[in-house]
Amino acid sequence: ACSNDEVSEANLSAIEFNPTTKNSVRTVATTTSTISKFNVWSYTSAGKPVMENIEVSNATGVWAYSPVKYWPYEAVLDFYAITPTTLKGTGNGSAEHHIDVAVNSTAAKINFAAAATGDQQGSAFVCKNFPDILYATALDLTKNNNSGTEVLLNFRHAMAQIEFKLKNESPTGSDVRYYVVGISMSGLDAKGTYNLPMAASTTNEFTVEESHGAWSNLSNENDIPYSFVVASD
Repeated sequence: ACSNDEVSEANLSAIEFNPTTKNSVRTVATTTSTISKFNVWSYTSAGKPVMENIEVSNATGVWAYSPVKYWPYEAVLDFYAITPTTLKGTGNGSAEHHIDVAVNSTAAKINFAAAATGDQQGSAFVCKNFPDILYATALDLTKNNNSGTEVLLNFRHAMAQIEFKLKNESPTGSDVRYYVVGISMSGLDAKGTYNLPMAASTTNEFTVEESHGAWSNLSNENDIPYSFVVASD
């Protein structure tokens, strides 16, 4: 006799991902073509893990991961995605800069620290060569209210890039010439923790695109400045 208790994978709906970056703000635009992979965590409203630190990559033109996970029956899921999840390196000085993440059903955090370079007697920090720190959340989803199996992940920047532009206001452009030899900044935070949003807003206008996190434990090491020399050309 055949049993109806068994459910084949063919009858289940796989969880798929559709990453976007349309609300990602940075001087140099980030697109899905510049993101090669990201890691995903997902938990039910009761805190049961469905996906934990699963790497989703686009090596073949399709966002894929293994093993495939399926939508639980009528369960409400929260999704958290981060890229990169780890980064370690040493600056010109002895300190180490790093990115690491800690995610569970009650908190999703990105820990960041920049290392002293050895410049300015060890007071400058290597921040300009860090990759974009991107995150996305998709909260309170079921397969039915998500209108399909794909989870839309709108990636945002946890950090902003600082850009300087100098403009010659001379009518001819050649009446006045100037040369910038260096720029310095102070009050930059060299370390901190970025906390991803853990619950959807209760406002009626809320969309996942508008969700955002917040920094905590920020430190600028007693207002240590960062400076660099501008290239002569």
